[in-house]
Amino acid sequence: MTLLKRFISLSLVFGLTTVVSAKPSDAETFEEASTLAKETGKPIMLVFTGKQSTGEFWCPPCLELDKAVFQSREFQTWSEENVVLLEVILPTKEWPSEAMKTHNLGLSEKYEIEFVPTVIFTDADGNQIGSNPSKDGVVAWLREASTILESKG
Repeated sequence: MTLLKRFISLSLVFGLTTVVSAKPSDAETFEEASTLAKETGKPIMLVFTGKQSTGEFWCPPCLELDKAVFQSREFQTWSEENVVLLEVILPTKEWPSEAMKTHNLGLSEKYEIEFVPTVIFTDADGNQIGSNPSKDGVVAWLREASTILESKG
């Protein structure tokens, strides 16, 4: 059993749920994100997160990252200018659709996601260029994320 599956199982047992995030994705599938990335010349930022289809987090570290980084004005401005954002939810309860389940679990397998939250940066073709900037606040996160993107070539 992978670490991610163990964490999901423990979260179900302990009932870890919390508030809803307001962070939108730029796309709903990797294919849409890839098209946008090709049109804009921006890389894709995949955010693998422990969230129910209702938007509730079951993963406390995911909620913490969402509040500390993703909900900040600094991140919103930075992401609009620098990346195509794709949130990949991994619910512990029911999936919104079989298509989303297949899509999101496929991405989780492709990028070997073992825990959430995990952030992966890719080019438009899905080639990974970096992952997991600091979780030490929005300033450190944005600095490390920018460094990852600058190193892509």
